[in-house]
Amino acid sequence: IMIGTSVEDIVLQDKLEVEGTISAPTCDKTLLPNYAVGNLRNIPDEEFAALLGHPIPDGKLPFYKKNRMVIDYNTTFQELRYSKRWIGRLVGKAIPWFVRVLRKFGNRVLANTLVMGVVHQPMRGMSRFSQGGLRMSQLDGLIMIFNGHFFKGLHHFFKEGRKYKRLAKEEKKAEEAKKKELEAAPKAEEPAKEAELAVEQPKVEEVVVNEENVALEVEQPLEETEVIEEVPAEELATEESHVEEAFIEEEAPVEETPAEEVKENE
Repeated sequence: IMIGTSVEDIVLQDKLEVEGTISAPTCDKTLLPNYAVGNLRNIPDEEFAALLGHPIPDGKLPFYKKNRMVIDYNTTFQELRYSKRWIGRLVGKAIPWFVRVLRKFGNRVLANTLVMGVVHQPMRGMSRFSQGGLRMSQLDGLIMIFNGHFFKGLHHFFKEGRKYKRLAKEEKKAEEAKKKELEAAPKAEEPAKEAELAVEQPKVEEVVVNEENVALEVEQPLEETEVIEEVPAEELATEESHVEEAFIEEEAPVEETPAEEVKENE
């Protein structure tokens, strides 16, 4: 026994020994000498019957009278030509006739398909071959018709067909109801989510309002301050020169007093 992440990476490895068992033979090997040796090409009927446990079927159709047999689930379409009533015999002869027509026109592929899939198909396979179009309960009605009970089988066939359609409608309605429930479940959750958001939404609005108020308070001083315009350097120079000239013109001249007058005053 090997355990690993891959074939190239074996992590654990060990050996386990198990004692085998020998089952008892289902039949006596002395009655099956050819099977015991492996001589399968020369097996007599007696030896094959011993292996089966019952006599070998003779392969003959179970006629209850000349060329007439009871139709059951194991009856093939080809064997319907031995039906008790003409409807079964018509179906049993129509399919081989159609196969011969197809071969005559060169369509051997479809002809062989009908031979392998329809001619040798047992009655029990009709419900599966029809892909749900024919139920097993409806097949019982067809078998009644083929066995000679025309009206009884016809009534049973349509009765079971109506029953199947009613059940199909009920199943369809149930599926539609389930789909509506699944679609309605998310819609029912949306109002609950909206209610939760509505409860939480005022808190968010208060925060937003407070943030706006704070923003306004911060921006108000900036709106009251005057904007100082920048003045070019040339204009400042001209303005300074004009100011100096005006100051010089306004300034009065200072008269110097002679020295003699100063002495007299003293």
